[in-house]
Amino acid sequence: MDSPDDRTEFRSCAIAESDVSAACLVEGLTDDGQAVVFADLGNGSIRRSVPAADRAIVVAHRDRFFVVPERSARSRIEVYDREGGLAATLPYGEVYPRSGLVVSREEAGRDTERLVVRSMTTLAEVFRQEPRKVGHTGANPFPGGFAVDTDSGVDYFDSDGNPTTTVRGARLERAAPGGVLSTRLGPAGESILPILTDRDTTGNEKPLFVASPMSGKTLWRWMFDHPVVVFSDGGTVVIKRGGDETEGVFDVSTGAILADHLNDADLLGSDGRRVLVSAPTAGGHQLEAIDGAETLWEYGPYASDPVVIAGKVYADTERLL
Repeated sequence: MDSPDDRTEFRSCAIAESDVSAACLVEGLTDDGQAVVFADLGNGSIRRSVPAADRAIVVAHRDRFFVVPERSARSRIEVYDREGGLAATLPYGEVYPRSGLVVSREEAGRDTERLVVRSMTTLAEVFRQEPRKVGHTGANPFPGGFAVDTDSGVDYFDSDGNPTTTVRGARLERAAPGGVLSTRLGPAGESILPILTDRDTTGNEKPLFVASPMSGKTLWRWMFDHPVVVFSDGGTVVIKRGGDETEGVFDVSTGAILADHLNDADLLGSDGRRVLVSAPTAGGHQLEAIDGAETLWEYGPYASDPVVIAGKVYADTERLL
């Protein structure tokens, strides 16, 4: 799909599940800043365009597009159909397209808020929490359901809001501020299972663990020195140890160490045994495949940081893998 003219630059695109429509963020289409254009992928024509906030993102779920602005007191999520027609407006929240859920924290009174979870498929509420103190509400969607912090532990629900089990004495462990989960380049990361810790942990040593959303049974549990969850997406979690500031990549389902003692490398993906990372080097960035503590191979350097698009790896405008 070509830009309408030389002044227009496409920032990012989301493609509907039917593969016949796309919604793209563009600069330069109008004099008002960024816009969302809705395109027909069959012939490349633009059906319509609408203004968008400068730091908005666009996400596709099935045959709908969700335009999510930067958070402010008046922020709302606009939902469009595949033709570009406005279908609904939702309260601001975090969008999880893999799980098909939107998680909002809404004011419920003085210094209190409630957690509301909505389906991206039906746009209806599936869960509403009783008001709690600000900062004490939290949810972690995963494919097939979501986990919620409560006063006694972590409650699991299926995608329709039906309770499945409770992990008592636990709380959700979220990624550190400024980590990958808070990037404005896309929606929040979605792990296949939430990362938990003990609610009343004291001292330097801290456990991180994963529990079954159906039975509540612990699947694995590791102790760390001042751990920080840097990133959790799909089947892996990146954890930094506070003691030596090194990062390790762990399998979310089993706790197996896929790569260890990484420094300043960005995780690109994993096949469940090895991991692919982008690491800084004197000439720019290089692509590395790692198995445990062993580097299997490395490509590069490249001027641009390697990225993954639709399962393929690119750098310097070329496909690498």
